[in-house]
Amino acid sequence: MVFVWILLFLISLVASLTVWEGGLRTSLRHKYPLPGQLISAGAHRLHLHCQGEGKVTVILEDGMGHAGSLSWFKVQPAIATFTRVCSYDRAGLMWSEPSGKAPTVEQQVHDLHTALTNAQIEPPYVLVGTSMGGIYVRAFTHYYPDEVVGLVLVESAHPEQEDRFPPMPKGRSPAFGQDLSDRLSAACEILRLRHRLLPHPNSRRLPVAILPLLEAFAPQSLAATKAEERLFLANLQWSQRLRSLENRPLIVLTAASTLQGNNGSDAAQTAAKIWGELQAELAGLSTQSQHQIIPDSGHLLHFDQPDAIIVAVRRIVDQVQLPKDMGL
Repeated sequence: MVFVWILLFLISLVASLTVWEGGLRTSLRHKYPLPGQLISAGAHRLHLHCQGEGKVTVILEDGMGHAGSLSWFKVQPAIATFTRVCSYDRAGLMWSEPSGKAPTVEQQVHDLHTALTNAQIEPPYVLVGTSMGGIYVRAFTHYYPDEVVGLVLVESAHPEQEDRFPPMPKGRSPAFGQDLSDRLSAACEILRLRHRLLPHPNSRRLPVAILPLLEAFAPQSLAATKAEERLFLANLQWSQRLRSLENRPLIVLTAASTLQGNNGSDAAQTAAKIWGELQAELAGLSTQSQHQIIPDSGHLLHFDQPDAIIVAVRRIVDQVQLPKDMGL
């Protein structure tokens, strides 16, 4: 009998927390108004945040995770001083609405292009992608080659990285049921409470101004981030069809620390060596490329060394030759 009462109490508690979580999500848009606009990408709307003016538009594409447009907090305002620049949240992340569709590379590219078209953000584009975002901007170039005039790849993923890295050590693979556990904790306030009690693992590297927003939107963004994680390997495999960037100006930025295998293990040293090879191969995608190793930075280069990205973007924008048929 006691067990039954305990079970009923727990069910009631979870139900109450779930209702409370739903109310908090509804209030988020009032507490944290979106910086940009919600733009139709079909049956759903994406949050698109554009600043500045210029004949070339820089598009910022984040990697996996839910920060989305906020990832460029240290980068976007500076780029806006010399050209137009847009960041955005992929479907289901931060202020963007979920799409109900699997986040394949093709779907992500289609969503972005549709939103840019509906917002009347016309090409030419310079694309900037960090981590998995590097795959997405290459795919965008693949589908819309006439619209992309230059790229900056920031600690970009490589289509063959998982095939070439050493096997993951035992004990580092995700625990069985972790995905379900995370989603349940997000739905019933537990994840939000955990964020309040435990510091964000990258809190020392993130701007203080955006930490409350990242923590506030994390629970409702979790379903989308998990969906991307589940498709990570399939999306990398799909991207192996992507080919040369031809003669488009390209700058590849690689963090020095990711080339060093800092924990000292043989596997880490091997992975660091391979990462260097992969980054060099990315620089070989264009006949007009530069590969820069950025000191004092980790994989989150856009937080650690934002000036390196700003300078690289400025060089590309200054370098691109605008096609005459675009009437610019």
